[in-house]
Amino acid sequence: MFVKKVEKPLKISGLEALLRRISANHPSREKIIEDLSMCRAGFYGEQSLEYFLNQLPQNEFRIFHNLRFETPTIFQIDFFLLSKKFILILEVKNMVGKLEFDEGFGQLIQIKSSGETKIYNDPVLQASGHKLNLEKMLLSSNLNFPPITYLVVMTKQNSLITVKSQNQNYIKKIIRSNKLLNKITELSLQHSKELITEKELKKITKFLLKSNQEREQNLLEDYGIEQSDLIMGVICDQCSKTPMKRICGRWLCLNCKFISYDSHLSTLNDYILLIENKITNNSFRRLTRIESSYTSNRLLKKMGLNSEGDKRHRVYHLPPRGFGMGGDKND
Repeated sequence: MFVKKVEKPLKISGLEALLRRISANHPSREKIIEDLSMCRAGFYGEQSLEYFLNQLPQNEFRIFHNLRFETPTIFQIDFFLLSKKFILILEVKNMVGKLEFDEGFGQLIQIKSSGETKIYNDPVLQASGHKLNLEKMLLSSNLNFPPITYLVVMTKQNSLITVKSQNQNYIKKIIRSNKLLNKITELSLQHSKELITEKELKKITKFLLKSNQEREQNLLEDYGIEQSDLIMGVICDQCSKTPMKRICGRWLCLNCKFISYDSHLSTLNDYILLIENKITNNSFRRLTRIESSYTSNRLLKKMGLNSEGDKRHRVYHLPPRGFGMGGDKND
């Protein structure tokens, strides 16, 4: 069963927000688009494994997506499968073109149909490193755990994979996603004996969730963007124009006449992703371009946010992962 479900990474949401909030000719825009494309490709590959992993026996495996640890070595695991018999780390790659794994030089060479060549760190070596780091982390916490193994899963079925190595153990670590279930079955036969108890399984599960740390992102700093570069105002969900106007308790798009009651929530989500998860009345007015301090204060209070301070100095705490859509229509 999935203990930590497959979720869209915050970095993807942050990059999407950044593209919405900078001008079309901003010098960082091309780099952001390129990075977003890579992040999305990686996530789509991980999403595609959900279909296979959901077919595993529900009572046999505990599955975690996207675990990140600082031990103090920082490492991130795409998928982590925990059972009483063995632990499996999955390093997922969603890459097109000709792919050559070169064990000798510790690299993965990608040649796209356009002829563009890119060189990456060897994912087999990466997964091996994750195994060692994980073993150290579990041992240092005095946890009893079963053997740890790993696989590199290639999710693009039309990519051409070659391996430059005579090491069969190395070669066997690289599989396509359609072979994943067969490989897990093979591993289950190899590790047929239960080596930890249900209590120890739960203890490891609790430890992993507690130890998981999302990377604190500062996308403005990463891309050299000033807050003053960001486009303020509520963006229309229908035509993407900005700003929408707050009229009679509703948001009206002056371009396409679309009406919404809660478009300020998606604007606040952008603010959380790009700036911080706390806001004042004045900052909210600048963000949404609401002219009336009374209107903005009323909107903030209706969201039921925790706050501190009085009157002009009041700070509202926004949910770190943002708001769901579907707002109150009685403003």
